[in-house]
Amino acid sequence: MLRALKPSPGAEAAVLAVVHRAQEQLPDRDAPLADRLFALECAARGGRAVSATVERYRGVLREAAWWLEDNWEPDVPHAVVVAQALSAADALEQEPPHNWPELLAEAVSALEHRQTRYGLGGDPALLAAVLRGLAATAANPPDWLLAAASDALDGRGSAEAVAELAEALGRHRSAKQLAPRAISAVFTGTESSDQDAAYARWWLAGRRGDVDQHMNVRAVEDSRLQALTAADPGDAKAAAMVMEAAARAAGQLVITTPESLNVERGRQQRQVLISRAVYRGAFFAVILIGVLLNLHHIAHALAPSTTDEHTYRQCVAGVACAGLGFCISGSTNAIARALGKDPPEWSRYLEVSATVIAGIVGAVAA
Repeated sequence: MLRALKPSPGAEAAVLAVVHRAQEQLPDRDAPLADRLFALECAARGGRAVSATVERYRGVLREAAWWLEDNWEPDVPHAVVVAQALSAADALEQEPPHNWPELLAEAVSALEHRQTRYGLGGDPALLAAVLRGLAATAANPPDWLLAAASDALDGRGSAEAVAELAEALGRHRSAKQLAPRAISAVFTGTESSDQDAAYARWWLAGRRGDVDQHMNVRAVEDSRLQALTAADPGDAKAAAMVMEAAARAAGQLVITTPESLNVERGRQQRQVLISRAVYRGAFFAVILIGVLLNLHHIAHALAPSTTDEHTYRQCVAGVACAGLGFCISGSTNAIARALGKDPPEWSRYLEVSATVIAGIVGAVAA
């Protein structure tokens, strides 16, 4: 495998600048609890580059705990908050209050009998939050919730909402069939005028390792380039998405000229081909040398009688020496090709001659 290219300082500076701009547009203290909890989860999954943002939003979990304790009802707003709080706590590897999983299960059960057009199933973002919370508690989503998610994919949702739903569905084994459909909807089913689509797609590609299996890699690369170029999300949740995606990318991107990049990749490719040729030749050479070192025992085992042992020893030695000659000449030609130098036509005849001569010398010497 090719070694990863070392990130350039210019790439890190560009990506961290995107992180800084996204942090300025995160949800403020007056934003809904669910949005701030989502920003906390994104920061927790963004890594060390946004550790300060984690501390900035960590108190939102305490605020959610107080709100749920004082105002609990098994309705959509409370279900979304407790579910997103569970997901954020899971991202922080923090133990949530013991009654939160029970509250979420109670709300999901109650909402099954209150399905309306403007309820939980009418918004992909709300469904995604509940699915994330269920995944944090290792609970399987009920069939009605998956059916609602399937119906939501048929409608027109914003790019970030559908991206949330695609990522949340991927957390559940029972929803694996819906996840590819949701990913496709993120990349092809959103409005072209959605200015936050690139951020949502880049975020989804970072969260889901199997995006490339369901979507053209070029589409992911285009979304990343668009997000890095604009870096001006219009929605607070989109800002949280691009902050996480850019923070994850810090230290991984390379800014260089195409010519330099091709030279570096070509050098690494040559190293891989040379090492393969050397290892392959050394492997067979060790086996053949082992045959020569144990020539007497092998000939004795193969010969039908003691009178034929000398003949068999010569044959085995000839074959082993011929193989050694072929390994050496073949590896040399392979290394030459890896270096971009095609061996001349006469080298093929030399390879055959070396093999034959080595076999004859080995047979005579035995």
